Amino acid sequence: MRNFCLTLLSFLLSLLSLNFVSSEDGDDPITCGTVLKLQNAADNIRLHSHEIKYGSGSGQQSVTGMTHSDDVNSHWQILGPVNQHCKRGTPIKCDDIIRLMHLQTRCFLHSHDFEAPLSKGNNEISCFGKEGESTDTGDHYKVICASDVWIEDEQVRFKHVETGIIWL
Repeated sequence: MRNFCLTLLSFLLSLLSLNFVSSEDGDDPITCGTVLKLQNAADNIRLHSHEIKYGSGSGQQSVTGMTHSDDVNSHWQILGPVNQHCKRGTPIKCDDIIRLMHLQTRCFLHSHDFEAPLSKGNNEISCFGKEGESTDTGDHYKVICASDVWIEDEQVRFKHVETGIIWL
């Protein structure tokens, strides 16, 4: 259990890079509507969620890490901020605000000031709200990358807008 907790902590706090891409050269921009898997660059663990709620903290849908590359619960879709249309195919620029919707359950990657259940001292990351219903800005992340736009094989990080914490 200790190794799992350390791996999960490492996953949630480390830099992620894209794993689910389609072009051969890896230099296409990530766009609004893109469906992808996010993978920790150091540990090869993918961001994962499923319809299991945390037993403490917020009680919202849990978000963890998985090593299986064929896991269908690791697909996320990039959408624009609440109440802002993000036209499919529009490149995501560095410093843009996005939301990540879990494809299977249609809820959004979320954070707030609840303490993480497995990595004490860190904020809980959950999946919250539903597509078409969510008006919560706890789903907003700023894309931090090195170029002008987010390129598919480029390592990126996300800054949670409400808490200011840089993770993923």
